[in-house]
Amino acid sequence: MFGISWYEMAVISVIALIVIGPKDLPRILRTLGQWMGKAQRLANEFRRGLDQMAKESGVDEVKRQVEKAASLHPANQVKKAVLGTGTAASAPAASPAPAPTNGTGATATAPETTRASGA
Repeated sequence: MFGISWYEMAVISVIALIVIGPKDLPRILRTLGQWMGKAQRLANEFRRGLDQMAKESGVDEVKRQVEKAASLHPANQVKKAVLGTGTAASAPAASPAPAPTNGTGATATAPETTRASGA
């Protein structure tokens, strides 16, 4: 709702019940609900007005043209060609190179080097 968890709502409700009292709490919650409804209707009306203005000004057509131009951009075409029809995440991972062996089938290890003490 407003980024408030159920636990926080319960704490607020208990505090409101203690501070306001059980007699006036239903009346106050009803008034609060009416205010919230009015605010939501106002926000929806504002959003509808903005959407209507956008339609009248032709923003939708401009948006479609920009998206079409972006799809024709050479970088996007190269990306599509490299990735193919799938995504990079769906491409199979390359298998690691086999470990070098010493001829007997055992894995070869690097020779250890010793450092001479310089005294």
